[in-house]
Amino acid sequence: MLFGLLCACDSLTAVAVDAGGGRGEPEPLPADLVAACPESVRFERSGSGACTEIGCLSGYSLTVSPSSGWAAGDYRFELTVDGRAVICEGSLPLKDCGTRSFSCDADVVRLGESGCALPSGQQGIATVTFSGFPLAIALKVLKDGSELMSTELAPSYKAGQPNGPGCDPICCGASAELTIPAAR
Repeated sequence: MLFGLLCACDSLTAVAVDAGGGRGEPEPLPADLVAACPESVRFERSGSGACTEIGCLSGYSLTVSPSSGWAAGDYRFELTVDGRAVICEGSLPLKDCGTRSFSCDADVVRLGESGCALPSGQQGIATVTFSGFPLAIALKVLKDGSELMSTELAPSYKAGQPNGPGCDPICCGASAELTIPAAR
């Protein structure tokens, strides 16, 4: 299932500042945001009035969890993101905190490691995040060479304006939750 995603994070929008230090006209929305969320162009961007400073994240994110905990072993995430093959690999238990245990061969995907300071049975991968606005994703997860699961995803993005009408930012996001079956 897919859910809209808005959270306190970086924004893709900016407001121009004139030479006198005042707020000018808002800059146009980035083309990739408008392409992913065409309804975002209907949001007001005046920047006037009282606005809060809530940020939001644009893009796509998967929250992943195993059905019975992450078992120790070598994991491989094989992805195809809009036709581009990406491989992410690593092992559990995780390395010491501050040292990445999983890496991907392309910057369009990043695995979010979780629990480096916890006992090995409580460590794992919490998220798979994607840069930009992918429209078609195929994902296969393997442990020690055996396939745990395979799925295809087609994100449906939703625009939002967390600080209200007339206030930046305008963000576009989607997310999904994915349960990975236990290793056989």
